[in-house]
Amino acid sequence: GDGVAFDGFDHGRGLGQGVHLHVHHIGNGRLDGDDRAVRCAARCARGRLPTLDEQSLNAEQAAMAEAIRSGPRGPNAGVTTGPFGAWLHSPVFGTHAQELGAYCRFGASLPRDISEFAIILTAKRWRAQFEFWAHARLAIQEGIPEAVVEAVRTGAPLDLDRSELALVHRLVTEYFETSRVSDAPSQEALEAFGETGLVDLVGTVGYYGLVSATLNVFEVELPPGVEEPLA
Repeated sequence: GDGVAFDGFDHGRGLGQGVHLHVHHIGNGRLDGDDRAVRCAARCARGRLPTLDEQSLNAEQAAMAEAIRSGPRGPNAGVTTGPFGAWLHSPVFGTHAQELGAYCRFGASLPRDISEFAIILTAKRWRAQFEFWAHARLAIQEGIPEAVVEAVRTGAPLDLDRSELALVHRLVTEYFETSRVSDAPSQEALEAFGETGLVDLVGTVGYYGLVSATLNVFEVELPPGVEEPLA
């Protein structure tokens, strides 16, 4: 899909071909490369803040939009929807925030599947409907099994056959449950991902907590016809 650059979708990353979840909750059950739902997200997102007219942005807002589109999200990135639409109301903050997001999405040292797995765990924790809907697609695209994404969505026990995914789940879940991480998973993560990788993992979880808070507090809606994926 293209045009929705809220750190769920971007112009440079399609949704893939022939990918289907077992449930209809995510992406309205359409993960076959049809980007109409994504385009609808760009048109139809509503919330507590007014959607700004891109042609009427002030200088700071326009600079934020240009920073987004000149970066890895690409020139067709949407800038008035998702968290970006909210952050445009504070464009200096938004410019810094989108730069962090660009690093987490495109520059982090972690493998993409590890990052996307951490992101959907974060979206689940905060019941960020829009974020989970978007990143469930990307997680599958990056190789996370559909059954794992569905188990995260429903809260069912996870059957993880990769030690790295099991470790990320253990570390992130412990943090969400206790606001701390004990020595064992921390040391294992250092050994698995290195110091830079562990910092990037924690930073990614933190950044998508910010995105989730933005989407939730400002009530950014799913596209029409898409059911909320999270109970």
